[in-house]
Amino acid sequence: MSANEKRIAEAKECEKKALEHLKTSIWKMKTKPEYDSAASEYDRAAVCYKNAENLEMCKQMYLKAAECHGNNKNQFHEAKCKESAAMVARDMKDMKEAGKLYKEAAEGFLYAGVMDTAAMTISKAAKMMEEYDANVAIELYEFGLTLKWKL
Repeated sequence: MSANEKRIAEAKECEKKALEHLKTSIWKMKTKPEYDSAASEYDRAAVCYKNAENLEMCKQMYLKAAECHGNNKNQFHEAKCKESAAMVARDMKDMKEAGKLYKEAAEGFLYAGVMDTAAMTISKAAKMMEEYDANVAIELYEFGLTLKWKL
């Protein structure tokens, strides 16, 4: 078994654990999904997939972790996961998706009450996008200019 196969197997195990955390069962006296634990497992799976160079699955795991944090009403960590997914999309050279995810992350930071992090995220994303897609960079800069009024 190669190193990448081991990493993928570990990622699949983390996914399985995350799904277990999301299940409810009367027999186990578990009436609510454990979103926090599931998000943690999805984060671990994302890292494993990234190390195995399976970037599409890595991005999907970060988005699932973001969804779990969102269900748990933890907007800051939801935004962090979306920012991580955006970085992976950038590494995949999917600039349109990266721009969209950075924008969602900035909105999440804004709603979580960390305006400075929202502004830094948009600024960092726009600068990075300048060399790849000027239209996406302009979109991000325009969004950054409106942050002040979105509160």
